[in-house]
Amino acid sequence: MTYSGDVPGVAMYKEISSIVANPADQYWDPTTDSAYFYDGTNFYGGEDAESIQARANYAHCNGLGGFMMFSLYDLDPAATLWNDAVNDIAGSATTCPAPPTGSPTSTATPTTPPTTAPPTTAPPQRLRRPPPRPRPPRRPRLRRPPRRRAAACWSTVASRREV
Repeated sequence: MTYSGDVPGVAMYKEISSIVANPADQYWDPTTDSAYFYDGTNFYGGEDAESIQARANYAHCNGLGGFMMFSLYDLDPAATLWNDAVNDIAGSATTCPAPPTGSPTSTATPTTPPTTAPPTTAPPQRLRRPPPRPRPPRRPRLRRPPRRRAAACWSTVASRREV
């Protein structure tokens, strides 16, 4: 069963977890600290436990707060990569590269300053904002006449007086 919809060149981790788990199909690039997989027919780039540990080490050694995963939908049912990431980032770094020692050596030759003359034009003037335009006077608001009481109220009062 393919979850990636049989899209050429696309495979989800849950589809290739057997390839990732097979040491004969795993390859490691020490320059980028990343894993890739080749089953004899297809090449897959992705993560494995070792590459996740390398990223966690980088985060710990450089004082970063963590790292992210793009999608959890692609994981296998056991959430292997997720668990590796959580455990590695919650732990401590296994290795941190040593900082460089000694003073840096300079191989650059000293250069003489350029002999160009200073500019002869004055620097441009700063543009000033024009003064605000005066606002037109406000129109007076029209007031409504006071509301009159309903006629029913007057008739009620009048009928009480008659009694």
